[in-house]
Amino acid sequence: MPASNSPLREDHVMTTSQTGDLAALGETTTMAQNPLPVALYQNLLSKLVAVLQLTHQPEGTTTPAAKQALLQATNEFKNALAQAKDLVTNLPGGELLINDQDEVIGMLETLRDRKRYA
Repeated sequence: MPASNSPLREDHVMTTSQTGDLAALGETTTMAQNPLPVALYQNLLSKLVAVLQLTHQPEGTTTPAAKQALLQATNEFKNALAQAKDLVTNLPGGELLINDQDEVIGMLETLRDRKRYA
């Protein structure tokens, strides 16, 4: 296809250094292994639902068995939530220096402006 018929104008083509910078940026964000176990976060809702169902049973928490079940469900939810918070708190990141952050922001703003005025 001739360049004149190309849907991309010349000002939309990224330079090699820009694509290399974005590729390097992508490498830092797409790690080989996910530091957050998805199953843990998916199970939080089901653990909360289990606690709520136990609290809304007709017998409530009047029997020792109901109290024990509620305690166990509550502790499971509390432990899973604490583990999830701990994982989020200890996520790796923030390694970019302020100058590097400003450079990435500038590149992204330039791309945004090019798309906006295209």
